Amino acid sequence: MAKRISPIIREALDRIALLRTDHRDYVYSHYLKAEEETRGAMLNSRGRAAGIDTFALFTHNSTYLKAYASEELIEWIEANPRLSFEEYERQMVEGF
Repeated sequence: MAKRISPIIREALDRIALLRTDHRDYVYSHYLKAEEETRGAMLNSRGRAAGIDTFALFTHNSTYLKAYASEELIEWIEANPRLSFEEYERQMVEGF
């Protein structure tokens, strides 16, 4: 017989799932804005040669970003920082 999850835990899990979906939407909109404002110049020569997916620049760590991003994108991200899920969650909880 399977144990039932308490309603409190179920609500928390549902809220986390919704927050993760919201964060994915945030990352995608951030990506689209960067693509527009850099006019698609998002990869450096190393990234183009390796066939890097530009969206991956927004989902991987900063080491990956620095290895494959164009100077234009790095400058753009410095002015428009990426929010990790943890930072996004913190801001949503604080009502930012």
